[in-house]
Order: sequence, then structure tokens, then C-alpha cells
Amino acid sequence: MPEAQNMNINLAGRVQNTHLPYQSALLPLLEAIINAIHAIEESGTNNGRIDIYLERDETQLSFEETQIAPVMNIVVEDNGIGFTADNFKSFQTSDSSFKRAKGAKGIGRFVWLKAFKNIQVESQFQENGRYFARSFDFRLSENNVQLKEIDKIEPKTRIKLKQFKVKYQAHFPKTIDVVALRIIEHYLIYFISETCPLITIHDSENNQMMILNDLYEKGISPYLLREKFQAKYETFEIINVKVYLSRRQNRSEIHLCANYRDVLTEKLGKWLPDADRMIDEDGKRFVFIAYISSKYLDYHVNAERTDFLMNDEDGFLVSKRDIILAAINHVKNNYLKPYLAKIKETKQQRIESYIKNAAPQYRPLLKYQAASLQDIPLKSLDGGSIDLELYKLSAKIELELKEKGHKFLSRPLTDIKDLANYKAEYNKYIEQENDLGKAKLAQYIAHRKIILTLLSNSLERGDDGKYSLEESVHGLIFPLRQTSDDIDYEKHNLWIIDEKLAYHKYLASDLPLNQLGLVDVDSLEIPDLIIFDSHFALVEDSTPFSSVVIVEFKRPLRKNYPENPIEQVCGYIEKIQGGTVTNKAGRLIPVNSNTPFYCYIICDITEKIKRHARVASLTPMPSGRGYFGYIPPYNAYIEIISYDKLLEDAKKRNQVLFDKLNLPR
Repeated sequence: MPEAQNMNINLAGRVQNTHLPYQSALLPLLEAIINAIHAIEESGTNNGRIDIYLERDETQLSFEETQIAPVMNIVVEDNGIGFTADNFKSFQTSDSSFKRAKGAKGIGRFVWLKAFKNIQVESQFQENGRYFARSFDFRLSENNVQLKEIDKIEPKTRIKLKQFKVKYQAHFPKTIDVVALRIIEHYLIYFISETCPLITIHDSENNQMMILNDLYEKGISPYLLREKFQAKYETFEIINVKVYLSRRQNRSEIHLCANYRDVLTEKLGKWLPDADRMIDEDGKRFVFIAYISSKYLDYHVNAERTDFLMNDEDGFLVSKRDIILAAINHVKNNYLKPYLAKIKETKQQRIESYIKNAAPQYRPLLKYQAASLQDIPLKSLDGGSIDLELYKLSAKIELELKEKGHKFLSRPLTDIKDLANYKAEYNKYIEQENDLGKAKLAQYIAHRKIILTLLSNSLERGDDGKYSLEESVHGLIFPLRQTSDDIDYEKHNLWIIDEKLAYHKYLASDLPLNQLGLVDVDSLEIPDLIIFDSHFALVEDSTPFSSVVIVEFKRPLRKNYPENPIEQVCGYIEKIQGGTVTNKAGRLIPVNSNTPFYCYIICDITEKIKRHARVASLTPMPSGRGYFGYIPPYNAYIEIISYDKLLEDAKKRNQVLFDKLNLPR
């Protein structure tokens, strides 16, 4: 017979005001499960059973065979006490206190209507020695409630959550194993108890079935440990769990629970960067899950069970942050201690090996930032990420030293009250500064070794049997068609030719003489490199440079040169000597005829080069791999250097520094 249903509230308004984030799409199912658990507890049966059915919407499947249809309807069946008169009355009462002793808030059914369009309820139950069946649709519009007396039958309640709303459906777990794991996580405390009902989940996808109690017994129960910890003046229980059962559970978490239910989840990796990469005694990877409960959390949970009503800024209350930090400190120093220690050892070995063999510039970090090195997540020590992490720490050291140096240099001597303490601090600063300087030098020397390897490769015959053009060597030493005003100091490698060339006033690479700027020369000829050295002090009628360096590159193993390279550089000298410059007073004056020129001709020593050198009266080098000499008419010192000698000398100079710094070869 029809039965009146009076929910004396504005149901649509109550549902509208119920807060349910889309990310909490699993909560309606969890509410149905807890109702079933409470119904079984109230019935007193020792054989409680809950069956969950996931019905999928096959019409939303695409042609891709690997895609899983989304869940459309969810059915929850239990053999609990059922919708008796008292339970039905409680159902009709908004925010009912009927089951408050169990932690119920009386709003679970509003969460159903928040995420689903319609709820079907069918319940068979016993009351006062008689058996009844009550059924109704629970929806925002008018509901039709039926109650009839039936023959004796086993109690059974069936809740069907129909027509998932799209935005919630999109956030519901896609696979049965994830749904199963989330249910176990949420109701772990019930699974731990010996009276937990048998919970089975059925999926229309390939007719899959999982018994959650079996999953718990095999994958979680063997790894449980109960402990207690203190946060301020409150005591909390923590259940520590190692989870192996699902590859989809790939992060460690802390769960704050209330009334035997999971409420809030915090990623442990946010506080312990390596918490997701722990390995047990058998070498198996696991994630750590902690469940925290207490009467304090039971009291402060909000109505929707999505958060706790405690102000983190209120110094009197124990805040969520207080609880989480106390829990993390507890597990870090107890349950997780051996696993984190193993990770710490692994990180130390990887970092030390990388610094020793690949990045000696970071050596000071081992001495001055040992603790900070351990804060680098283990996953960041893979691939190229390790260098970035070490660079960040190195930059931090450098900034701290700059600030400390400024502090020492700007501090008046009259402010120094404790000379011994000041001296100790200053000596510590100098030690750190020296170590950092050595590290930077090591980085620079390692960089130079790479450049020399590239130069060596440029001088070798290619796969086509030909040698590189001189531009490839030129570009390695200084970028073409650039000036010293265009590039950073670190971008050139003039040291390959001569260490002193790095210190200059102005340099032009592969630019016409009439574009030099520093000197006015009417010529379109293009030296490979032209370098002007500056005066230490300028007098009014002097040129703004004290000497000029010219570098000319010739193609490796070129047998025929169209022109004499010695005459070529002397031609450049004539053009420059015939030019004008602007002096200190702003007047154009001729280039000083006494300006010395230093010329380097980089080439392989062919018979033709030997002949040109003899004609110019240049002296052979003892090694036989070059010539040198002075040409008075041009006030020019000229060196002809073979590519082999250039490379060998640069390697020797660099290797001396390698050995001094004990760098690996």
C-alpha cells in the first residue's frame, strides 16, 4: 500500500547546500556502504554481507578496445536490519541524530542526490514478528513510497544509485581494483575488526568480482602496526600499513579518520620527498599508508565528513597541521626509520659518485650542505635532474657567501667586541670562499677539457674523407661575426691559443676592417680575429689600445693556399697602421706607429708554409711544428702554430690544472 513520505524540509535546497567536490565522486558509494555496515551491526547478525554492483554505460564506449566504459549506476545490497519504522523515520528527518553515536551525521542521502539523478530503495525486513517490504524512489521531485506485508524472508536492502551526473562520473575511479582499494582505505578500521561484514564488489566489465576482505587479508593485514603518538596535549592512534596490493597505489599517504572513516588524505611525499620510493627487507617496493584516529578527530569532523573544523591559526586547538607534523615526525623516527636510512645511504652514494666523477665543481656541497643534499628527492638523482638540483644548492652557497662577505667588509672595526669570535667567523668564511673558488675552477677546467675534445674532433678527417673547414675551428675559439661586446666572457675559448688573450679591450671576429668601430680603417678585408689590448693609463695623444693581436686560421691539412698567410696578416697591419682613432680628447689621430702587433697563424705545416716562413726569416720551433720571429717594418711578432701543437699545448696546460685539483682524468 502507498505510504506517506514527509521530509519536512526543502529537499532541493538542502541538496543544493550540500558540499560535494567533484573529486569526491566516490563518497556517495562510501555513504551507502557505511549505512549497510550500520544496518548489519544493528541486526546483530554474525554473517553480515554487502554486495556492490558497478553497472557501466556501454553506450559511451569508443571504438578503442582498450577503453573502459564509465560507471553509470551503482547498487549496494546488504542483509542488515532494513528500513524499519524507526530507520525510515530517521531517513525522512534531515540531519537526523538517530545514529549519531556511530558517528553518523544524517546527511548521507543528500550526497546521493548531489551526484546521482535518482535513488531506488527496496528493503525487506522484520518488525514486531511480521515481515514487510518497503520500496520508494528518492529524488528531488515527488516520491512514491510503497509498504506491504510479505511472507517470511531473509532481510535484504537494495540501494540503487542511478544515472551518475557527468561531472561526478568523470572523477569516479575507472577500474574495479581502484574502487576496491579506495573502499579498503576508507574503511580500514572496519576491516581490521573481527566483525567486518563480507564485502564483495561486482563489475559488469568482463563480469569481474573481488572480495575485499580477501584483498585486505593478503595485501594489507600482514603489514599493519598500531602505535600511539602525541600532538600537543592530545593523544592519537596511528595504524601503519605497507601496501603492495595495487600498482595503482603509487604514493604514500596519511589519512585522518573520524568515527572509523577516512576523512582527509595528505600526501606524505609533500613532507618526506622519498616516501614514495621505499623498499622493504626483501627488496620489494611498497608505499606507506597511515590511518590516524582519536576522539578529538571524531568531535571536530564536519557534517559532510570532507574536512575537520579546527582552525590551523588558532594557537589553542590542536590543528590539522599539528597532527600531521607530529605523525610524520613519529613515523620518520620509528616505523619508517630503517627504510629512510637505506634511501639516505643510496642518495649519499649517488651524489658523491656524481660529484667525484662528473661534476667536481660541487665538491663544497659535500662539506657545507650535507644536510641539504639529503633533502633532494631520490627521483631527482636520476638522469640530468641531479645536476640541476646540485646547481640550485651551489647557487645558494654562493649567495650566502656573498652576503657574508658583504657583512664582513662593511662592518666597522669599532663594532667588533669579541675579536676571537670575529676572527673565527672570518676564517670560516675565507675557508668556504676558497673551497668555492676551487670548485668553480674545477668546473671551468672540466669545461675546457670538453672544448679540447671538440677541437680534436674538428681536426680529424670526416666520414667523407675531408677535413673540417677553418670556420669550425674558428667558431669553437670565438663565435663568427661577433664582437666582445656581443657575447659573454664564458662563451669564448681564446685560452686555446694563449691564456693572455682573454684579457682585452675589444675583439672582432670575422668582421670587415671598416666595421671595427675602435679604429677607422677604409678596407673591406676580413681578419679572422683582431684583438685590441687597452692601456693601463691613457695620455691625451695616445691611441686607446696598447697592442693589437691578429689571428688567422687556415683549413686543416690544406695543401694549396691561394695567398701567403704571412703577407696576408702584414696586409692587415698596414691597413690598421694607416687608419685613425679617436683619442681621449675626442680628436681623430693616426694610429701610433710604435703600436706592437702580435700575429698568430694557425695551420698545418705544409711545404708551402715552410717556404713562406723561410722567406720571412722566421725561426723554426724546436718541436718542428711551427715558426716564430719578428718583422721590424711592421713592428710585428709572428707565430705560425700547427693544429697539432695548438691542441697538445692546450691539453698540457689544462692537464696541469686537472692534476693540481685532483680531478679524474
